[in-house]
Order: sequence, then structure tokens, then C-alpha cells
Amino acid sequence: MFVKSNSKSQRGKKLYQYYACYNKECPSKNKEVCKSKFSISKDVAEKTFTDILKTITPKDEVLDLFKDIARDVFHEQTIESKTMQTKMQQELDKIEALKDTILDLLIANDIVKEEYDRRFKKLVAQENEIKAKGYYTLSEPCCGAGGMIIAFANTLLDKGYNPQKIMKFVGTDIDIGCCRRAYIQTSLLGLKGDIVDINFGSQIRNY
Repeated sequence: MFVKSNSKSQRGKKLYQYYACYNKECPSKNKEVCKSKFSISKDVAEKTFTDILKTITPKDEVLDLFKDIARDVFHEQTIESKTMQTKMQQELDKIEALKDTILDLLIANDIVKEEYDRRFKKLVAQENEIKAKGYYTLSEPCCGAGGMIIAFANTLLDKGYNPQKIMKFVGTDIDIGCCRRAYIQTSLLGLKGDIVDINFGSQIRNY
């Protein structure tokens, strides 16, 4: 089994990425030697894999199953998204009500101006925090197979956010093959957005 290595080999002034084999049965276990038979250059490996994919035609029942799964995921995410939006709006409504309450207290001289300012500032901070958890948008004009879109989603994930809930993207490319690969990858990750083939103006929607 070959996995992508973080290391690079250098030929002249150029760096080349490669895939190394980490199979425990290999004599070169845990060694990433570019020139050994247990590693292969990134370009060669990915072109070979792409060529293999082009020879594969999924059976109709597999495609039907994929469509059913995609519909189920879409339905679940739609419900989850609406629930999140409703909850967020309820929290914002509560904050607005509290703002009115402390304003009434100030008008009635039940609290001093300093106390009103302190409470109001705290409520505004809570309001901004809730709004900040809304949607992040991403425009990727040369999306390829969706690598940068997925990297952005992973960044949100690392920061504690669920990209399936708070991220929307638009990816475009001139290569229909890339568009299809980007659609498949982002769909399998449950990401919401559009993949657009610029040459034909066709659009594939992920949600």
C-alpha cells in the first residue's frame, strides 16, 4: 500500500513529491527512499490511478445506490441546517429581548448608566459570537478535483466548526473531468455548494 509522503526528493533545483510504501512486510519498512522500488513519484502514481478510473464503469445498481444515499444525506442535512438556523434565531431574539429589558430599567432609573453600558456591551458580544457561527463562503475559480475546497473545510474542522453546517462554496473549472471529481469528493464529505464547468456552463449542485 502506498501513501503520500510529506517528504520530497530533489533533483537539481526542483522538488518532487512521491508516494512511499509503509507495508510492514516490506524490507524497507519506515524508510522513504525515493529511488527504491518501494516508492513512486506523485505524478506517475496519480496519472496511473486516473487512467485506471477511466476504465471503470459503475453498474446501474451502484449508481442508484449512490443516488439514494445522496438523497438521504441531503434530507438529513436540510433538517439539521433548518434546526440550527431556528435555534440561532431564537438565541438572537432572546438577546434582543434582554436589550429591551435593560433599556427599560435604565429609563426607570432602576440601573445606572454604567451598569447599562456593561450589560449592553456583554449582550452585543454574545450576539456577534452567535452571528459569527453563521455560514462561511468560499469561491474557488480553478477548483481542480476540489483539493482547496476540502483543505478549507479541514481548516474549519480544526478550529472546532462543522463545515457541513456552516460552509458554502462555489468551485469552477474548465475541465469537466475535474468538475466531476470535485463533485464526488465534496459530496462524499457532505459539503454544500456548486461545481460549475465553465466551458459548457453546466452546474452540478451538492445540496
